[in-house]
Amino acid sequence: MTGPMRQTPGPTKIFGFFVLLVCPCILCFLTPSRFGTSERRHTPRDPPLKPLRPKKPTKIRHRRLPAQPQSHLMSLPLELRQCIYAHALGGRVVDLTRHTWWLEKRYTVRSSCLEFDDVPPGDLPLLTLAPPIPTALLRSCRQIYFEAIPALYTLTTLRLQLSEFDEVLGAALGRHRIPDIRRLYLCHRYFSPSGPPQWDAVFAALCEMRLERLVFEFDMLSDDAERETGDVLATAWGRGVCGLRGLRWFDLVVRYGDPCAHPHLKRDLVRRVREVAIGTHNEAEELG
Repeated sequence: MTGPMRQTPGPTKIFGFFVLLVCPCILCFLTPSRFGTSERRHTPRDPPLKPLRPKKPTKIRHRRLPAQPQSHLMSLPLELRQCIYAHALGGRVVDLTRHTWWLEKRYTVRSSCLEFDDVPPGDLPLLTLAPPIPTALLRSCRQIYFEAIPALYTLTTLRLQLSEFDEVLGAALGRHRIPDIRRLYLCHRYFSPSGPPQWDAVFAALCEMRLERLVFEFDMLSDDAERETGDVLATAWGRGVCGLRGLRWFDLVVRYGDPCAHPHLKRDLVRRVREVAIGTHNEAEELG
């Protein structure tokens, strides 16, 4: 007995199977998915070149300054404002020292504010900590900054170590501020008129300043300092000090050592330097 014959699928069924298999693939290719879009991805290229700068630079000086509200301090007279600047920014001793970390090759310059303490006449000057300089005054207004910045440099005494003089001065202030310095306090380990070898470089920088007050502080006197006053003034140190013009005050401070070994050396040196550099002949004024 023969069974029923198997019928082959017609063209309609074949087309239906083809649509069911091909359409999902076409939809996945044409529609965006979470892995991206069907757009053709280009290979990354270099960023476009920046436009060239104009040949004629923009002149900022010709632009008008932005408007700024006027500070209430500007309503005071100029003479009164100058007194406020001098009282707020001046009168301090700023000690500049160099600090180097052993892990880094760079060094930083740190500053601390000091002031002279009241001591009896003839005693060594004593420096104590002082309140920091209120630099917020300089940031209050542009015109106040230009009016007050000269008082900060001319009425402040800079205290520097002689061995770090050139590096610290250039890093802390910059060469463009050297002519504004009026008061200087230099410190060194020992007083040697014929050395150290950087006397010439130090006095070359001092000549660029308009010094009014200069003080040298030494821990002790060297052996070659026990000479006549005229011999000391003929050394590199003596010629450099006497060559400074415009000084109104000069002093020499020796912290340690036996003053009985050379009792008249400091007094004679200070007197001779004041006579030559300052032109002071009054002994009472010389001894301060």
